[in-house]
Amino acid sequence: MEYGKDIDKTRICAYDNENKVMIRQFLDGKRKTVTLSDAQEGATSFFAKINDDDYYDLVLIDDNRIDIYDDAGNKLMSYNNEKKLKPFFNVLRKNNEFYYSFIDEENHLLIFSQNWKKPLPLNAHSSWNPAIEMLNDDG
Repeated sequence: MEYGKDIDKTRICAYDNENKVMIRQFLDGKRKTVTLSDAQEGATSFFAKINDDDYYDLVLIDDNRIDIYDDAGNKLMSYNNEKKLKPFFNVLRKNNEFYYSFIDEENHLLIFSQNWKKPLPLNAHSSWNPAIEMLNDDG
């Protein structure tokens, strides 16, 4: 849910996987939809704040592919992993730095920084919910 000063700006975000439609249901009854014609049917969906605005963006994971769309349906990034990905996504935050984690079928942890170029060079395994401690901290 996104919160605003007025109820008409508050909305619930959802994704209709079968029809590949991103839905914004406003609490005043209005509804906004965006069809993602290039999205993969059957993808697992998550919402998170990815870009620098205040709106939630859509994260889709399908087999070995990650696609991220902004709230208007514009593709922000796409990444093809060598191995199939699990239906898992997590936002990691330390101070004002954000990292985004995924896990492949062999439990290799993939963590992207905000530039989304490629995963950080890790040799870590995880089955669920990694956390970041002491990032850029001298303590």
